Amino acid sequence: RFEPIGLLARGPLLVAVNNQFPVNNPQELIEYIKNNPGKFNYASSGPGSLSQFSTELLKAQAGHLEITHVPYRGGGPALNELIGNQTQVYIASAPALLPMIRAGKIKGVAVTSLKPSAVAPGMATISSAVPGYEYESWWGVLAPAGTPPAIVQQLNQTINQVVQSASVKQNFFREGAESAPGTPAAFAKVIASDYERLKQIATKQKIVAQ
Repeated sequence: RFEPIGLLARGPLLVAVNNQFPVNNPQELIEYIKNNPGKFNYASSGPGSLSQFSTELLKAQAGHLEITHVPYRGGGPALNELIGNQTQVYIASAPALLPMIRAGKIKGVAVTSLKPSAVAPGMATISSAVPGYEYESWWGVLAPAGTPPAIVQQLNQTINQVVQSASVKQNFFREGAESAPGTPAAFAKVIASDYERLKQIATKQKIVAQ
């Protein structure tokens, strides 16, 4: 067990499609897949990866989208196959996808945060088409269980000061995330909520890490 100290940063994933896929926004994406059940594939960087979890969560919340999972051995092969039109949809981190989106190799359709993100300015949210959908990466600091509360609070205050500094914010932003200072209790809620939500989706969608 561990003692939550505090969040460092949070960042959305991006939903991308290949250039041949005739959708340009979240509403078109959901509608087109629903109107063509079982005809398309989505890429992931491997079984149990964040790209699989985020897409399976979308499938479940959107009302059972029928799109086939194609796992790859890492993000590089998954992205290459998306560009090559072997798969149609890929959800991954902003640093992985934004360069290809800006180069016109693929299309960025949405961010997975509940609200628009400065990480991908102007990009719509998936929640605009699937209300309540949210999937973000986060980074935090934990200490061994039983760490004295006074030390937890001191560490939390120091971390909050650091993550709000201009240089650290800039570094996080380059990695597709924004600083997210907060309390140990708030971080504990994030951990508990994500654990329960992902456990449920793993069971429902039969996700197994390999």
